[in-house]
Amino acid sequence: MKNNIVARASRRNDLLQQRFEEQWPGMNFLERRAVTLAYEHGKVQTKDLVTDEISQDASRRVLRKLVQKGVLDVVATSPTSPTRHYILSDN
Repeated sequence: MKNNIVARASRRNDLLQQRFEEQWPGMNFLERRAVTLAYEHGKVQTKDLVTDEISQDASRRVLRKLVQKGVLDVVATSPTSPTRHYILSDN
């Protein structure tokens, strides 16, 4: 099997679709991006999703929604922790 960027991305997407088979079809682009970042880097933070088009508030909402869906777990020492991040859920 080829080990190029297209093949790796395809395998990653297939793995995530299988792992979150119930939630994946209903996810939008930003939700899938958050899940992909958590998978690739072991965690995702609000700042990882912020761009010129996506505000910090929108990023927070997306991450909270994924926690509610059981896709991500939040890791923080307090509600306002600057090191707050999200990891893939074991569910």
